[in-house]
Amino acid sequence: MAFAALTSLANTIEQNLYHHLIPDQDKQQIETFLQEATFLQNFLENSLHEDNDKVERLESQIRDVAYRAADTIESHLVDGLLSESASLHGTSPFEFFCFLHMKIIIGFINVKKALGCLPFFTPPAESCMTFNEDLEKVIEEIHSIKEEVMKVEGEIRIQDLRPRTSLGAVSSKPTLSGASTMVGLDDQFEEIRTRLIMGSPKLQILSILGMGGIGKTTLAKNIYDDLSIKDHFYIRGWTRYLIVLDDLWDKRAWDDVKRLFSNDSNGSRIILTIRLKEIADHANSCPPLHQVRFLNNIESWKLFCDTVFGREGCCPPELDEIGKQISQNCRGLPLSIVVIGGLLSKAIKTEHYWSDILKSLHSTLTSNDEQCLKVLSLSYKHLPHHLRGCLLYMGIFPEDSDISAFQLVSLWVAEGILKPIISKSLEDVAEEYLLDLVDRNLILVGTKNYMGKIKTFKIHDLLRDLYTIESSNFRLVRVFHNYYYPACMSFAWEQLVSLRYLYFPAFDNSMVFPSLCKLRYLQTLIVTYIEDGDWSLLNSKIWEMQELRHVVIKPQILLDHPASAENERENPIIVLENLQTLTMIKNFRCTEEVLKKIPNLKKLGVCDEIPLEDGHNFVHLHKLEELTYQCWSVHSIKNQFFPHSLKKLTLIYGHRDWEEMKVIGSLPNLQVLKLKDEPFIGSIWEVDEGEFLQLKVLLLEETNIEKWLADSIHFPELQRLVIKKCYYLKIPSGIGEIPTLQSIEVFHCGSSVITSANQIQEEQENSGNDSLRVLIIGAMENWLSPPGLKI
Repeated sequence: MAFAALTSLANTIEQNLYHHLIPDQDKQQIETFLQEATFLQNFLENSLHEDNDKVERLESQIRDVAYRAADTIESHLVDGLLSESASLHGTSPFEFFCFLHMKIIIGFINVKKALGCLPFFTPPAESCMTFNEDLEKVIEEIHSIKEEVMKVEGEIRIQDLRPRTSLGAVSSKPTLSGASTMVGLDDQFEEIRTRLIMGSPKLQILSILGMGGIGKTTLAKNIYDDLSIKDHFYIRGWTRYLIVLDDLWDKRAWDDVKRLFSNDSNGSRIILTIRLKEIADHANSCPPLHQVRFLNNIESWKLFCDTVFGREGCCPPELDEIGKQISQNCRGLPLSIVVIGGLLSKAIKTEHYWSDILKSLHSTLTSNDEQCLKVLSLSYKHLPHHLRGCLLYMGIFPEDSDISAFQLVSLWVAEGILKPIISKSLEDVAEEYLLDLVDRNLILVGTKNYMGKIKTFKIHDLLRDLYTIESSNFRLVRVFHNYYYPACMSFAWEQLVSLRYLYFPAFDNSMVFPSLCKLRYLQTLIVTYIEDGDWSLLNSKIWEMQELRHVVIKPQILLDHPASAENERENPIIVLENLQTLTMIKNFRCTEEVLKKIPNLKKLGVCDEIPLEDGHNFVHLHKLEELTYQCWSVHSIKNQFFPHSLKKLTLIYGHRDWEEMKVIGSLPNLQVLKLKDEPFIGSIWEVDEGEFLQLKVLLLEETNIEKWLADSIHFPELQRLVIKKCYYLKIPSGIGEIPTLQSIEVFHCGSSVITSANQIQEEQENSGNDSLRVLIIGAMENWLSPPGLKI
């Protein structure tokens, strides 16, 4: 957590160093402090694999001094803003101070209840006097830590010069001897066994990948002990061999031993059990990787019974139901089943005791049995420092929840725990971190969006418990995450000056929006529902919020136009360099003044009651990747130009002629196209060759097409076709001939759509293509009004 604390501190310093409330005489000291923080970050990165009590103690000291330094700087700024405030809106100075320093609020809490957990109030006058003293103290402390760090670095260098007697990065588990019970995974066992015996005579490396405790070692052990494997790989002189390297963590460890394995083209094999995909890549492991799956309920119950009662025993009838609940609550992780089973095998077997175990299952796994925690904690201990804070952040989400990747990335950015990389946005850095954690089997991918990016993910319960324990000293800041904004909440929003992230699933107070524009550090604003169709107003001050990165309002909101150039002559134009998301904006005016302010916008959502007069200006948004355009009037796009950077386009309503689709078909990078609620009218859509060259996903929803003239030469990269609530459409048979097509999905459509989809599947199966998946859900009943008809 020291690395995350230093990163957050560095971001705070860089953001506020030239704030007018920081005295000039202190700025040089703060710059020096920033250099020291960078030195300590480098130390932590370089000492990643050092198992040293001194290093751990230094990490704790570094974390604490980083938090104190951040408090010192931010408290001074907050106190200064407090004294500058013209009005406290009826809030007492003490309560106002508490809101200024609010760290994290989940749901709505009363001000009085929050006071006990917040820093003691320092009057503004005293704050100015104590700032220099506090700053000097933390600078002295960090100097002292730096000196100790340099001593420890010297000791580490001396140790590195000593002869290496073991592979330090390889797990120190017992050797592969002794009994090892495997339940389930017979399919993977057979697949690996076949690959070991059959195939190329050249030396091959097979990798078994999976999270801690999922059974990689057990699977490898059972393969190693199999009689047919022993017969095939019986070593005599220069004959073939089989070697298992269990729990390989480090690329260097593989490099140290690989030269020992000769390649005599006699069918020799090496099995690696790993948690990191990059190790398999580095070792040139033969594809495919064997990803160990979780056990299903039947397999979990069998392993549970074998562990508790022995292979010959059985569960008493009175414990059968509760025993199955216990095994199912282990969520298919063999290690957790074995840990709980081992506990119950030694205890009195009564329904009352087992009920208590079920209630305290998670705490039993993580505190009563240190073995389980130690095994899983290896994944955390071997993480690079820059990923640790990001991983532990997962612990704030509710158990068994689907976690939004967009939401998590925005939170990481708001907390300041991402280390900036030149030429990359913080969101791009965060996405790389997320994929890295997936490759390390520390988080589980839930769903992906139409473009193949992670949309949601999950965390195994046992790992979540581990993250919660490890994050006990992890401090969360600057986030307001409310489940409902009550009208009785009367404090002034501009008081939350340090707020970076604001989320409301429901909202019923339009008076708040004007106040939000005074939150100078706000990065993310999300409102998923505004009640009663109230198109609340974000005033023009939002165009001065330079830290904004994402504004997501549903269903839509009015947005004031920025001040005209004439009114900005005395002040330079403020550019929102960081703004990437702006959606959904009602009656948006894409004028030159707006374009100058949002040069890096990637995602835009527009909802207009009248045609968008400035639509042609979209072409100047050179980084725009996603556009949702909803227009409730007949609107042509003939003269509109979309930027070549566009990858995803959603058009809703508009009643355009299908001929205008050529404007969209010519977009060179378009990968996802969604057409909803008759954005085009007419019974014929003819696709020309050379259009939609990169399109991977096509959604047609509530369109009135009767004839869709397309063939296999069209949509050459199409992977997924989704059709919803279409009545007349017949899918061209040539669509099934597209070599990249993976699925056709039909939801609540007319008989012609369903029949044509089934025919395509039959034709492809007859021609030997069994990979095309056709999914049909529901049918549009005859009594329903199809698009284009009135009842």
